[in-house]
Amino acid sequence: IEVRMRQDAWLPIDARLHAATGPTVRGVLEDLSARGELNFRSVLRRDSLAQKELSKDTVIFVRKGGLKYDRFPYPLQDVTGKLHVTDSEFRFEDIEGFNDSCVVTCEGTWHVQGPDSGLLQLNLAARDIPCDTELRKALPAGPREIWRDLRPAGTIDHASIDIKHQTGMSRPKIGVVVTQLRREDEPDGRSLEMKPSWFPLSMERVTGSFKFSPNGEFRLKDIQ
Repeated sequence: IEVRMRQDAWLPIDARLHAATGPTVRGVLEDLSARGELNFRSVLRRDSLAQKELSKDTVIFVRKGGLKYDRFPYPLQDVTGKLHVTDSEFRFEDIEGFNDSCVVTCEGTWHVQGPDSGLLQLNLAARDIPCDTELRKALPAGPREIWRDLRPAGTIDHASIDIKHQTGMSRPKIGVVVTQLRREDEPDGRSLEMKPSWFPLSMERVTGSFKFSPNGEFRLKDIQ
């Protein structure tokens, strides 16, 4: 048995849609504070009479979206991409969104482990990131304390953020790698500056990499 369904018209991601979904999908939508519009393609299949329930394979397309993961609350607008949903996992594919000048892409999975449990793994790659209050507040406690000590200003070239959260964990495991490149023709406001609380001089046009591991380890490399 195979049943194919499709929804070509764009539907709003709102309370009515949340209520119409199962608990696992609804939980993911709520954790991500998802909004925008979607349509989908879905296949329901039963390969034999011994199979008690239909298997599900659905691809959800998103446009004009907004996301803000409640455990890393850095909001994104104009989100596009797709979510591939099967019985055992959700795959986030080709997700792209914006926050001011910052461009963020995202890939990841939600592995279903029960009706109300699972493992979320996300990788976010961001570029042209303003060092503003919104970013600082979104960081977990460890990187936020380092931010307070380094007092960065300007724009970060590139950051990779890995998030892992298992249902029942008090907080996710988050790793952050920041890379700053040297550009001779960097316009004003697009470079990175720091005014460390423990250093009497400001550092301009900073380059190098900063790595914060989920275990709390912080490393600086090739800082100039």
